[in-house]
Amino acid sequence: RHFVPVVFHFRHQRYDHDFHIARFLSAEVTDDLLRSLAPTEPYKPPPRVYRVEMGTEMLEGVKPDPPKRDGLVMQPVGFYDIPSDLRRQLRGRGSDMLSGELSSALTFEGYSGRFGKLLYTEEIQMEVDIQRYNMEKTTLQMGNFNPRFTLLKLRVPGLAENRPSVLKGDHLFVQKRNGDRVEPTRYKGYVHDVELLDVKLGFHNNLVSNFVTGMTFDVQFTFGRLPLRLQHRAVRDVTSPENDWMKFVLFPQASDSVGRFLNKKDPDASFGFFDRMLRENEEQNRAVRHIVAGTSHPAPYLIFGPPGTGKTMTTVEAIKQVHHLQGESRILACAPSNSAADLLAQRLIKESEFKNSLFRINAVSRRWDTLPQDLKVANCCNYDSSHEVYFPSKEEIMNKYGIVVTTLVTAGRLASANFPPGHFTHVFIDESGHAVEPEAVIPVSG
Repeated sequence: RHFVPVVFHFRHQRYDHDFHIARFLSAEVTDDLLRSLAPTEPYKPPPRVYRVEMGTEMLEGVKPDPPKRDGLVMQPVGFYDIPSDLRRQLRGRGSDMLSGELSSALTFEGYSGRFGKLLYTEEIQMEVDIQRYNMEKTTLQMGNFNPRFTLLKLRVPGLAENRPSVLKGDHLFVQKRNGDRVEPTRYKGYVHDVELLDVKLGFHNNLVSNFVTGMTFDVQFTFGRLPLRLQHRAVRDVTSPENDWMKFVLFPQASDSVGRFLNKKDPDASFGFFDRMLRENEEQNRAVRHIVAGTSHPAPYLIFGPPGTGKTMTTVEAIKQVHHLQGESRILACAPSNSAADLLAQRLIKESEFKNSLFRINAVSRRWDTLPQDLKVANCCNYDSSHEVYFPSKEEIMNKYGIVVTTLVTAGRLASANFPPGHFTHVFIDESGHAVEPEAVIPVSG
């Protein structure tokens, strides 16, 4: 909508003086697209962070079953709860001092502390943001979704667009409504399944046995903290004394030898490219050869460029060449999202040489029906014959697979499984620009 001022000039003949009348004219330009983007309801400011009242009782819900086959034994991951003094610091004048701490130069010695505080600060904001999805005076539905216990179903508008993001294994809280009064018992419900707009939840028997259709509830959403906990542990572990060598990875030193073949063996320029288009592209050709030769070691080799310039193609070719030319190599290929990790696996399984050596590890929360069809057909993912997630043992992964593909967060399972030092000889991260740094160091922290 555009507003235009219009001023009318008048002259009074009898009294011989001028006067003006000013008005604003408005013009609105619209079409079907603009009308479809119009708000559907009046704006409501975000709610304040939900506070549990004193005396509120919390009843634990029923967790979903763990994988029937879970041979990948993980070390326990710490909880890394937000320090209360940091909360106070962010609420008060101490935020200026914290801002000063975080704006100082980043060093290897201060790496863990800096990113730890940043992760805590982000989590505090996440606690605020998730509250906007809380629901009041809503209903649940009962259904026979599980043969062993009764689940209740909650409809969540916006769930299909990940607003909020809810995954299997997450939890939320509900409290019964009695008119305008909220009852003091708080029920914790674990997510057993996620459909398009519905979440199936396992609650304490006290709620299920007394459930009556039409009951109304207040719902408070939460977010899974495991990704944050894995990031906290990663930034702590990569700077531990036994990983002192990681300073040369995180803070590489300038050197005339970095990026040059020198005494490192330059793969013969005539070696066979699996993707012939890359052979003809000078920059992609050179990148693949440098990665195979390890000329940047111990610094990571970075591939960067605008969208659509072949960064993923180059990464896939480098993975293939390392696996093909270095028979003893063990490759961990990661990406921030399932879709990006799937793309790596899809391009690698096109040749049988890599298809037989590749294992695509998915998280427990991922459903079989969300996998791309070619990965299902290739039978290279961690799903059994009943399409349930399983995790093979560390020994099976070590002996059977030369290429493991997973997301950065799920790589935390491998980093926690006590693989022998140096088992994974190469770590590739595609789409790393879409990850935060603590997430990107998860695969190299174990």
